Amino acid sequence: MLRTALFPSKGLLRNDMGAYGGPGASLSPITQTITGIQTNYFDKSICNYPNPFFSITTLQTGFLLNDVSLKIYNLYGQQVKHINNISGSNYIFNRENLKGGMYIIRLTKDNSVLATLKIVISDN
Repeated sequence: MLRTALFPSKGLLRNDMGAYGGPGASLSPITQTITGIQTNYFDKSICNYPNPFFSITTLQTGFLLNDVSLKIYNLYGQQVKHINNISGSNYIFNRENLKGGMYIIRLTKDNSVLATLKIVISDN
C-alpha cells in the first residue's frame, strides 16, 4: 500500500514501506512563494532503513551530502544527539545510548534544513 503524508515545510513523503520510511520513501518538491520569493524546499530523495531498528540504521540519499549536520530530537523537542561533518550519499547511524522510542532526525547545512525524518528505535 502506498501512503502519502504532507510535511508543509518540506514536501510530500511518499512511502511504500509503512509510516516510518524505507527504501521506497522519498520527498517530492513543494514550491511555495512567501513574500514574493519562490523557494524549492526539497528536490532530492532521502530515506532510512531499516526503520524501526535496534542498533543501526542507514540514511541514504539520492545526492551527495557535504559537511551536513545531523541532529536527533526526542518527542519533547529536546536535542539528544548532534553529529557534524556528514558527507557522502550513505550514513550509518548507531543508536549508541539512545533509549527505545520515536525520534526526529533533522539534516541541516549552513542553517538550512535539508530533511526531517522520523525514526523508531526498538529495544528488542
